[in-house]
Amino acid sequence: MPSVPSLAELVKSSGLKYVELGSGTLAVPFKAERAEQLVIQVKKVGDDLAFFVVDIPGPGWMGHEQTLYNLLRVTFEANYAKAAVLERGDLCFTAELPAALLTPQIVEGLIRGLAALGDAAKKDLPSWEGWQQRKTLCTIAQASAFKVDVTRAKAELLDLVRAAGIPCEERDHETFKLEWGIGGVDFKVMALLREPCISFVLALGDTRPKGDKKKYMRGLLELNRSANVAKVGLDSDGDVTLLYEVPQLFPDLLEKAKAQLGLLLVGLVALEAGR
Repeated sequence: MPSVPSLAELVKSSGLKYVELGSGTLAVPFKAERAEQLVIQVKKVGDDLAFFVVDIPGPGWMGHEQTLYNLLRVTFEANYAKAAVLERGDLCFTAELPAALLTPQIVEGLIRGLAALGDAAKKDLPSWEGWQQRKTLCTIAQASAFKVDVTRAKAELLDLVRAAGIPCEERDHETFKLEWGIGGVDFKVMALLREPCISFVLALGDTRPKGDKKKYMRGLLELNRSANVAKVGLDSDGDVTLLYEVPQLFPDLLEKAKAQLGLLLVGLVALEAGR
């Protein structure tokens, strides 16, 4: 049985240049147009999770709330990437995938996509137009890296939900509605089988930032740090939405997705109670 390539081997095979920082962390530098520096760090977390991260500037006093809102909107719209608050309090964009799903093309797509999102100066952060441009560059960077076989994904999804006993309704050949029990509550989760990612989307209706919006939205970004692969963002109406995105299905996907979406829901309940 062939061995699984290391992250260093995958990055090298992608053609990207990197520097080893120690403790298994790689740094992939890019020429910045707007940011003071643009470096994507890559490392393995635990036994099976690949973690990619790029720092972004902290928001200034002016436009702070709009910046947080923009980051959560980009999190919803961008594939695989999510904005988060690191433990040290800095803002970043991250991408996470099970290491077994990685190929040199996927690694390159994730890294170049984060580089597109991370190339921003502090003064750029409150501008939604600027984020739309960076998100478009991120999408372009990922376009050739991710391919979804919709026919295969549909068959695999139906097998997974059948084995898990999850009611599933086919809306069209690439859209399915799951009646999924998460955290003891039944939710309607949409499974979207489309390039460049397979998405599980849990929309929470009219749940949106209220009260101290800056505190609430920063809390959402902190939740993004706590969950693996899963993310929380704001849709076009400003409603809180949870997502779990992967390039292909795998045997224990529903178990992993349920655990991570459940983690976000628990954190969201605590955030709602404390606001």
